[in-house]
Amino acid sequence: MTRNSHPNKDYEFTLKFKLGRSMPTDDEIMNSLASADCTDALVGLGLPGYLSLEFTREAQNAEEAILSAVRDAQRGLPGAQLIEA
Repeated sequence: MTRNSHPNKDYEFTLKFKLGRSMPTDDEIMNSLASADCTDALVGLGLPGYLSLEFTREAQNAEEAILSAVRDAQRGLPGAQLIEA
């Protein structure tokens, strides 16, 4: 049995996005994020046109966790622009 020298850990962080020109409904946002593997995020929809995602993501390191979350979120919300990480 081999041991993984870098076991996965949970990383908690928040990403904030400005949505694209098309304004999806809250349900559409939630469905799109779920389809893009963002089920490990708490979604904040407070300001129209903006979105915050509070992630608890498992990864080998913080960089991998954040980069994979950004990739997944942008896949689920095409045209969304990351404004804060």
